[in-house]
Amino acid sequence: MKLIRPKHINNAYLSYSNVTEADYAAWDVGTTYALGDKRIVVSPAATVTMTIASPCVVTWTAHGFATGTIVIFTTTGALPTGITAGQHYYLTVLTVDTLTISTTLLNPVEITTSGTQSGTHTATISSHNIYESLTAGNVGNTPHKSPTYWLDLGSTNRWKMFDGSVTSRTTNADSIAVTLTPSGRCDSVAILNISAATARFRMTDSASGATITMTIATPCVVTNTAHTKANGDMVRFSTTGALPTGIVADTTYYVVNAATNTYELSATSGGTAINTTGTQSGTHTVKTVIYDQTYNLTYTDGIDNWYSYYFEPILRKRDYVEIDMPHYSSPIIDIWMTDTGNIASCGACVIGTRLDVGGTQYGARTGIDSYSIKTRDDFGNYGVTPRAFSKRADFTLWVDNTKIASIQDTLSDYKDTPIVYIGEESLTNTIVYGFYKDFSIDISYPTVSICSITIEGLT
Repeated sequence: MKLIRPKHINNAYLSYSNVTEADYAAWDVGTTYALGDKRIVVSPAATVTMTIASPCVVTWTAHGFATGTIVIFTTTGALPTGITAGQHYYLTVLTVDTLTISTTLLNPVEITTSGTQSGTHTATISSHNIYESLTAGNVGNTPHKSPTYWLDLGSTNRWKMFDGSVTSRTTNADSIAVTLTPSGRCDSVAILNISAATARFRMTDSASGATITMTIATPCVVTNTAHTKANGDMVRFSTTGALPTGIVADTTYYVVNAATNTYELSATSGGTAINTTGTQSGTHTVKTVIYDQTYNLTYTDGIDNWYSYYFEPILRKRDYVEIDMPHYSSPIIDIWMTDTGNIASCGACVIGTRLDVGGTQYGARTGIDSYSIKTRDDFGNYGVTPRAFSKRADFTLWVDNTKIASIQDTLSDYKDTPIVYIGEESLTNTIVYGFYKDFSIDISYPTVSICSITIEGLT
């Protein structure tokens, strides 16, 4: 079994999405709203003050937020030493007007500040929610602070895939494409409750940028002084102006005919070098692509005869994990879920670091818990109220004894935090995003132990 320990996606981490955030108009403090009106509130912000102390106390008058909310600080001057502008922190509520912050949600350690500070500090909450007015003549009531006047309907369409629920889904015509730029190490992605024909995952080294020039010629030659790239390496380009015709920004290309300071480009590994035409302008930058894979999500299991091939309905995987990415710090991760001509959807997208726990023993059990209500009248007729469902699983694991203490400590850290459990990556029914209900270790043998874990998935 493997785990994906998640990173919380905030405004800074989601650097691009092709899903527009235009569900409803933005809430305005001076507008009067009628009963049933819906509005979105994106990233509420306010001017705050903070102490230089141990711990640092942030004052945000009548903030209205809960412990665990993600907050980001910016300033017109200088923040105290210990707080970095643009980094996300988790807040712990002290009073209705004050809070402390930490860099981790698990076992939070309050930030201590020192030095001096200057300028005006702004705190921004990473939230993107839809609210419905609960009364007529609703004016001047801040939605997240006024539950009597506004009902929180959850995240906007763009952010549903990051809202901690598997049932609520981000939807978009033809495809969902996102670019994530997390800080720290990241090597795994899980996409859950999806509807798509293919999934593509690309990882780019964010620190690999270099200024290059390229010719308009047959073939195009890229000059990248002392580049160290080898034939077959992958690259992508960006520009402040326009690239030559034949080269498309942010498209993956393969290095061919590499020399000390130059190389050519191909659309495929070892393929024909690309020619360029037209004109170009601006400054061009190259980055190294370190992983790029596309997967077909159509099930082929059980298609073992011509009748099944032609006449059985097409079924697609609803969950998929990519756990083969290399370990990189602060990578650029691009994810595409494509279903051309249809509506692509994603219930949850989780990125993080992988942990190998141990081998999953045969006899693992998986299933679902349905929360729909079925009622039967006196005549035997059923009425069904559809509701969400959640996955569940029971695994027996064989774990090396040198790892059992650290595994137990890791799981205790995540007792209140949902993570992705992967019984066997090739069996999508063993992929569960949720909490463990029970975990026990039987130290059975000198070198290995038998562990039992029961997992309850999120709805």
